[in-house]
Amino acid sequence: MRAFLVLSLSLLILAGLLPGIAQGQAREVTGVVVNEFGQPLETAIITETSTGAQAVSDREGRFTISVPGGEVELRFENFGY
Repeated sequence: MRAFLVLSLSLLILAGLLPGIAQGQAREVTGVVVNEFGQPLETAIITETSTGAQAVSDREGRFTISVPGGEVELRFENFGY
């Protein structure tokens, strides 16, 4: 009975900690960059402001960028547009 109680408490504590642990893990953000007419923007530069990680959109405006866990800020730039 005692082993069951210790295991149950351990699982409850671990379950409570998992959201905090997961928040610190990197994740991928994907999206599509479009102009005001809904047309995809090729070669737009997407920057995660805290780490400086960057991605560039493809011909269809699609991008994938790795960002840290938690709240992030992305900056979008497209020169010559």
